[in-house]
Amino acid sequence: NDTNNYADNTVALSEGNNGAYVQNQPAKAEAKDGVLVVGPTGDYTLEKAIAAAQSGDTIVLAAGTYEVDRLNLSDKTDLTIQGAGMGKTILKNTDYIFNLNNGDCTGLTIKDLTLKSEGNTATLLKVGSNADCSGLTLENVAFEGGKYGIYLSNDADPAVNALAENILIDNCQFRGMSYAGIYAQRGDITVTGSTFEDI
Repeated sequence: NDTNNYADNTVALSEGNNGAYVQNQPAKAEAKDGVLVVGPTGDYTLEKAIAAAQSGDTIVLAAGTYEVDRLNLSDKTDLTIQGAGMGKTILKNTDYIFNLNNGDCTGLTIKDLTLKSEGNTATLLKVGSNADCSGLTLENVAFEGGKYGIYLSNDADPAVNALAENILIDNCQFRGMSYAGIYAQRGDITVTGSTFEDI
């Protein structure tokens, strides 16, 4: 069945990458090629993969629905989080899903997945005023529900605000937010090929 095929494939990937992180399998502290593989069930969660990830790593999410806590990307640089496609890999929460609260968060890429809130007060991706999120790339991401799809906050004191340059939002979908799809109080943002519905 699909579950066994997934397990077989991830074990093979782990062995091929000198112990890449694999759901329900022993793993070394670091993947040789920087690939961390996570499934929607099991003890090796997305939260654990993010905590373990090093600069330059890629976290690959299998298809499925993930009930997640607030995912803290503070001080994570050059990290890629890649799903199996919009509507195939779904991250759900009633609060923030991705939180870039502070520190160096440059070069992050999130792609090929859906971020979903069933409430109308959540922020699906929040960037704090003192988080440098320059180079953030969002590609093929569906944002569904909540209050904001993306919220880049701004402090009243300009000296507090970190950089937010060269942000790319490409081929994304924003649907059903109660306030705004993108609410940017600061930043240099390019939006291409994206759609906004029922906002």
